[in-house]
Amino acid sequence: MNSPRPRVSPKGRWIPFWVWPVLALFAIGTVWLRLSVVGTTYDIDQTNRMIQNARKEQEQWELKVARLRSPAHLEELARKKCHLLPPRSDQIVRLQADKNAEKK
Repeated sequence: MNSPRPRVSPKGRWIPFWVWPVLALFAIGTVWLRLSVVGTTYDIDQTNRMIQNARKEQEQWELKVARLRSPAHLEELARKKCHLLPPRSDQIVRLQADKNAEKK
């Protein structure tokens, strides 16, 4: 009449249906988070490389400006392009500082 209930062994326990979608969401979330971290790390590395390149370029420009402003370079340009010579002693004019101008 009443049949005995089948015994369920601990190995044969069933997992509720709602657990599978939750596990799938956790797995998808983990993959999405990892991809996001990798993408952000790549962006940060690329930005660091750009900053490093900009610093190197800035140093090169500073060296070029220093070379162009150097007295030796300016003297060379004056001789070659403008055909200027060092002044003779009669061409040198010495200026006196005006003491009244400093008080104004």
